[in-house]
Amino acid sequence: MVVLTVDRDRLAQEYAAALRDFLHDAGEGALAIAYELGRRATASNIGVVELVTIHEESLREIDVSRRGDATQFLLEALSPFEMSHRGFRDACDRLQVMNRELETANRDLEAFSYSASHDLRAPLRAISGFAMALEQDLADKLDPAAMRHLRRIQSATLRMDDLIGALLKLAGLARSVIDRRAVDVSELARAVARDLHAQDPARPITITIEPDMVADADRSLLRVVLENLLGNAWKFTTRQSAAQIQVGSIVVGGELAYYVRDNGVGFDASGASRLFSPFQRFHSEAEFRGTGIGLATVARVIDRHGGRIWAESAAGAGATFFFTIPDRSDGTQQLPIRRPAH
Repeated sequence: MVVLTVDRDRLAQEYAAALRDFLHDAGEGALAIAYELGRRATASNIGVVELVTIHEESLREIDVSRRGDATQFLLEALSPFEMSHRGFRDACDRLQVMNRELETANRDLEAFSYSASHDLRAPLRAISGFAMALEQDLADKLDPAAMRHLRRIQSATLRMDDLIGALLKLAGLARSVIDRRAVDVSELARAVARDLHAQDPARPITITIEPDMVADADRSLLRVVLENLLGNAWKFTTRQSAAQIQVGSIVVGGELAYYVRDNGVGFDASGASRLFSPFQRFHSEAEFRGTGIGLATVARVIDRHGGRIWAESAAGAGATFFFTIPDRSDGTQQLPIRRPAH
């Protein structure tokens, strides 16, 4: 029995010996050895060309008239390569099937987005328009209760339109291309804070933003994160006479995490994991207006960056939302991220 090894020179010696045995007595045992030699060659990264070279070297000391018989031995030695390549081809075929299924899913998602944007919103606009027309045309004929009903219809249609818009944004995140680069998180947070102040300039609120924070992220998507987190903090601190919001960073378990903290109404932390699912809310629409999609959108953005998000809170004691955005591991960019001392 031939003793097999992964050494190329020894493999060549064993191949030549096995080939001579095969040509002397072409039996199944010799072919089994050819197959095993081929399997060892594949396992030791000896490729097809190299194995054929070994075969040609082995033939140099064999009678030329018998070389035709040696072809069967070579084919048997090459069969493990064929099987390996067949597995690769099968994997490629499966990948192609998965890609086709993904393309189908994307087309379905695009069809849904188009339908939601046009077919669903058109009836809402009609309902809102007719309700507004009734309110204007019959203002002097309807009693206060009827007028309230019409205004509720308009309010409901506006809320449904907002909800459809939020769902479209959430669905669009699955198709968006991420353009990661060094982003000044501090400046982006200040820009979002300025927009919030512009909407309600008379509101007394203190927003503190840690300077020099940088992240390896898609700028537009990171703005979506900050708009939602700061927007929520702004909204849920409206009942505070001295509202405060903080944006900063901290090292958690050796990992840099960014956070948005407020002293607002907070929530029961036992259900914090539900916050990042669509339509999950801890406060009613009557208390605080919203779609219930914002935090799900934030979670989707952070997930697409390979990070994680979590929240800490207690009812009546404010809330803090943390998120991480790991640097890319491909070495294409080294960012000057400042590690905070606290």
